[in-house]
Amino acid sequence: MNTIDNLDSIIKKSFENITKYLYENNIKYRSPKLQIMKSTWLFRNIPSIIVFSSPIVTGALSYIDPSLLPLYLSTFPMVALYLWSMEDIRIPEGYNPITRTIYIAKKPLGRVIDRIIDDLSSKKINGPSVIGLNSPINNKITYPLYIDNNIEKSVAKAVSDIIIGHGISHSIVGEYEHTASASGDLIYLSMNELDRYPEAYKIIEENVRKCKNEEDYVLMKDPNYSGSCYTNTVLHKNKFSINIREEIEKIKYSSEEDFINTIKSYKIN
Repeated sequence: MNTIDNLDSIIKKSFENITKYLYENNIKYRSPKLQIMKSTWLFRNIPSIIVFSSPIVTGALSYIDPSLLPLYLSTFPMVALYLWSMEDIRIPEGYNPITRTIYIAKKPLGRVIDRIIDDLSSKKINGPSVIGLNSPINNKITYPLYIDNNIEKSVAKAVSDIIIGHGISHSIVGEYEHTASASGDLIYLSMNELDRYPEAYKIIEENVRKCKNEEDYVLMKDPNYSGSCYTNTVLHKNKFSINIREEIEKIKYSSEEDFINTIKSYKIN
């Protein structure tokens, strides 16, 4: 399957479903815009464009309206530094907090989906079932994935939901990766009602055991991983029975240390 052929519609559908789910659960946030791009070229080159164009823009603003100069000088370094932090981007998604825009790079996302589909082709999957999907974000957490009779479509939907959920979460809980990861995973797992399947609970439990055995510095080094570990821990502890709006509000104000304390203090048999 060449997922890239219909990936635009898959991405847009994920975006629509997640925003609808958030609205239905009374989760308030400033709705972001969605921008689908072909590749990560723009992710990698916007910082240079911003920096090298700054003298021209500065001069123009000084001439047109000097009052705009402080605003530009205060915002362009923040945008440049944020985008430079994505230089070694591992996931085909970025979020600009200034414009509240989620950027999705279609080709890299399609490659992620096709690679997962290729890996699954060697496994015998009989009819509808729940299997483990390696995280397209941190490659350490396993997501429960419901497979119906169309494996390709199921994988594409799940990966898109995970990536878009992470991006939208930045507009809910802020720019920090640990909170966006925790919120995004919570949205994916709750929205897709994976609590209906005992296999999903087993996958969550395996994640929790793995997370508890990690050294603290490993979790601190990868905020996406610590965020996923936190959400898995909270869901396992509460047997999936949580108020998603209240939990996301709690996530919003949690530090990485808070997450790690929750993970390590949870007693699992």
